[in-house]
Amino acid sequence: MCIRDRMWIEQGFIVGDLSKWVNSEKILTIKFLSAMDSKELLIQFSEKDSLLSIISDDMDLVGSLINDLASFLNVQELETQADFPQEIDKIKSLLAEAEQYNVLRSQLSANIADVANNVKVSIVKAEDARILHDMPFPKKSICKSTARQWANNSRIY
Repeated sequence: MCIRDRMWIEQGFIVGDLSKWVNSEKILTIKFLSAMDSKELLIQFSEKDSLLSIISDDMDLVGSLINDLASFLNVQELETQADFPQEIDKIKSLLAEAEQYNVLRSQLSANIADVANNVKVSIVKAEDARILHDMPFPKKSICKSTARQWANNSRIY
């Protein structure tokens, strides 16, 4: 194990002698359990390929540990790979919900445009009827148009 990595683990965590945590394949494995939320934290270091793994479901904790390691090692850039399947599932469900809202918004926009168009048509018909002195016609036309709009609106919900 790299001396600097060993120093980071010894200074950041109360682990005692690290040699008892190393297995026959020269892989250091340390498990922690959070006292606050009972989430596990697993830190593994493989001497063979010099790979340090920090495994936890808590994205904030992992990010803090990586930042602490980078500052301890005085490194500006650190190559990392992250995989948080639970967080990705949450994001997917939020995107699906947003898509449903977008579809509903589109339907409502189309419905509003329909109603506005029907109002314009009704105004033109009413104006024509006024000019032709046919006043019962606009009342019938507006009542039919209003009933049709109510029927169309009820399909969206």
